[in-house]
Amino acid sequence: MHKQWSVRAGVDGVAAARRRAADAFAEAGLGKEESQILVLLVSELVTNAIVHARPPVELSIDVDRWRTRVEVSDAVGRVPHARSADRGASGGRGLALVEQLSTQWGTTIGSRGKSVWLELARSADTARVPITAA
Repeated sequence: MHKQWSVRAGVDGVAAARRRAADAFAEAGLGKEESQILVLLVSELVTNAIVHARPPVELSIDVDRWRTRVEVSDAVGRVPHARSADRGASGGRGLALVEQLSTQWGTTIGSRGKSVWLELARSADTARVPITAA
């Protein structure tokens, strides 16, 4: 399954991206726990693109038998880095969460900006769920 959307700037854009991602993960037959983790990670990547980059911001989700891949593209060609957040800080933990919860992640720099991507391997149980083509 492949889904792709443009993301509006602001809190509304992040909320819409989370809803669309949750719907896509449900359509793909992912389990509740796996979907919750992925929706959190989508939220972090989209928030980073909206706060630290510039439009256009695009969200892409690919689910196959072996893994789920989330990619968020924006128009800034700088590689993001995980920061150490102060204990009381309200932000600064997004990429640390991505690093801890995903199987792998990275950044691809292109002529129009960058894409930050992550992959989460599917568990043996959920990998047996047939994935329908979009």
